[in-house]
Amino acid sequence: MGYVVAGSLAGLAVAVPLGAIGLLVIRTGQARGVRVGIAAALGVATTDLIFAALAVSVGGGVAAAVGPFLPPLRIVAGAVLVFLGVRELLALRRARAAGSADATGGRGMPVTATRAFLLLLGLTAANPLTIGYFASAAVGIGGTMSWTAAAFFVAGIFAASAGWQALLVGVGAASRRLMTSRVAHVLTGVSGFLMIALGLYAASDSYL
Repeated sequence: MGYVVAGSLAGLAVAVPLGAIGLLVIRTGQARGVRVGIAAALGVATTDLIFAALAVSVGGGVAAAVGPFLPPLRIVAGAVLVFLGVRELLALRRARAAGSADATGGRGMPVTATRAFLLLLGLTAANPLTIGYFASAAVGIGGTMSWTAAAFFVAGIFAASAGWQALLVGVGAASRRLMTSRVAHVLTGVSGFLMIALGLYAASDSYL
């Protein structure tokens, strides 16, 4: 069980800092509800699972191998975030012009569970330096692990990541029920601008 705990702590260390990915998960839960939001959460957790499995089986060499692909991946991920942010702001503008009280529809957010899963899977994978983090964590808890220990370690990472992202989905879904239309408009505008800012930042840095 020690490896499960270690994996859970490693997964939380990556998942808890609230960046562009966390914002998208919250916004998806808010705009599309729990079902689509959970699909988005699983997209993030699945990427963490894949990266963790690569880290414990191959090690930090994977991070070095994907290094040349980082700049284009960051640019693509940043462009997607900017696009989603712009769509949010345009949808908000149309809602205000039409006098609509609902600004939480999230026109920029994925509509179906499949789209949400694939979008968050791809955006999370655009930061392959995460492999390096998991590789360091694997080394830090004992270097070369047995396959059984590695499986428990990776399972802990997946469970922690999925649990945290599901919590963010719950926050988003609950906030939709509690917000007034004015607060919804403000938060949608803030969300749009944040996505644009984080997208520009992601395109020039490894931060996602």
